[in-house]
Amino acid sequence: MKAAVLSDLHDNYADWQLINKILQKEKINTIFFCGDLCAPSMLAKIIDEFEGHVHLVYGNVSDRQTEKQFADESEKITHYGDLAVFELVSKKICLTHFPDKARKLASAGRFDLICFGHNHMKTFEKIGNTYLLNPGTAGGMFQYPSFAIFDLEKMTNEFKEITL
Repeated sequence: MKAAVLSDLHDNYADWQLINKILQKEKINTIFFCGDLCAPSMLAKIIDEFEGHVHLVYGNVSDRQTEKQFADESEKITHYGDLAVFELVSKKICLTHFPDKARKLASAGRFDLICFGHNHMKTFEKIGNTYLLNPGTAGGMFQYPSFAIFDLEKMTNEFKEITL
């Protein structure tokens, strides 16, 4: 099973459209979203346009109340608040927005995969038995726009850069 890992879209709808085309082409139907999607209207667009399921946590600039309300009204979104802990294909997965929290969780060794964002820097490394993944910034703020596709069965990662 492959999942797209996104963070820090920051309302960049043009980048979302390009990402969604890639996801459709590659038949990806799960997104791990590590925060800073931003305005609830952006979440509404994703709900309307993405055919699969989104696992979502807050970022530091999230409209927390409205984002949670939009998510709760859709069967396509599971919103975990500040920290997501769930299991897919027998893998323990954690999502957070913040790098420091991700590193601390990785050092505890309780998860197979921890995804995070916030600093807009692509990172993929292994700490003990835990893979730590930051997909970069889907919205292209301060860095070239990117996201990741993670294969949960093979435990491999592929960064994707978004180009026009």
